[in-house]
Amino acid sequence: TRISDDMDDARTLIMRATGLDASELPYVAELMDVNERSEQWRLAMNVAYAPIAQTILVDKRHEQGFAAKISAIDPNLMTRRTWRFVDTGIRYDSSSSEGWMSSKLQYREDSPFVGWLKTQTTSPHFDARCVHAIDDSNRSERQVQADGQIKSGARGQHGTKDRAQVIGFVNETYLNALAAQVDAARNALSQADTDYTAAKTQSDNL
Repeated sequence: TRISDDMDDARTLIMRATGLDASELPYVAELMDVNERSEQWRLAMNVAYAPIAQTILVDKRHEQGFAAKISAIDPNLMTRRTWRFVDTGIRYDSSSSEGWMSSKLQYREDSPFVGWLKTQTTSPHFDARCVHAIDDSNRSERQVQADGQIKSGARGQHGTKDRAQVIGFVNETYLNALAAQVDAARNALSQADTDYTAAKTQSDNL
């Protein structure tokens, strides 16, 4: 998946403490992605749903005794994590509206948490109207631009330098992007070696 090392390490500690496996402790980020027609809205998706992306979902059946098991983890060894107990035995109703972020999503439909997740992604608290440009006069709807700028009521947000894009599935596009990053890193290292050799040669000839 696209989750960060810190997220993965924290979940591993929780798995050891509770006896649950990764499929029973999914991050919200692992259960959703933009659909194939909406790739240009990937950044916006990561920004709009950032408040819940790093939440770990746990079946409500495991709630009793869960806290005591977690207490066995040394807090100094784990980055702070949030989890949410979900009743997977009930039916959840939700619907997305055209032009909103939720209408551009796809989900892991085989997950027992998908019904609950859809109620969250379509809720006014997290969903946002996808716009070309923010309407400054619109305070009634949460809006998001493709570049990640958000306006919600009287508040606005922009900037992604400190935000890892952790939401999404591992697909060919993602793997190609990783390969490109690896190639760029190798090229940079090779150039650094060449520059060092040239500088050393020049220094030796002085």
